[in-house]
Amino acid sequence: MQRNKSLPTDRLIIEEEVTNYLKKQGYQVTKAAKVTGQSGVEHIFDMLAEADEYLVHNIIAIAFALNGQKSGIGNIIFEFSNKAYDAGINQRILVVDEETDNKIKALARQKRCFTTRRRRMNYAARR
Repeated sequence: MQRNKSLPTDRLIIEEEVTNYLKKQGYQVTKAAKVTGQSGVEHIFDMLAEADEYLVHNIIAIAFALNGQKSGIGNIIFEFSNKAYDAGINQRILVVDEETDNKIKALARQKRCFTTRRRRMNYAARR
């Protein structure tokens, strides 16, 4: 029997794995975080991770493209990048559960989004 990839618990499990990894790195994690951008628009991010490192307050915005959203991943990257830019967040991570092609990887790099697959995050969390 093939596993149904659209189960909502899949996303919850992945979010929990990412949260645990970031907490181990010393970040405070907020899910469905609201940030008002320079434009005055309130943006909602899937997740924000914050930590104070010496004199710098470090903020990472995290978005998820899961459960077969591969066809719309370009739009997800544009929307995520624009929200982060308006909010003044320079560090951006897009978590995907499927391999992305080179065009999508290039778009993500151009928009300054680091993409990581769930498996890579699982490996890093175990270290």
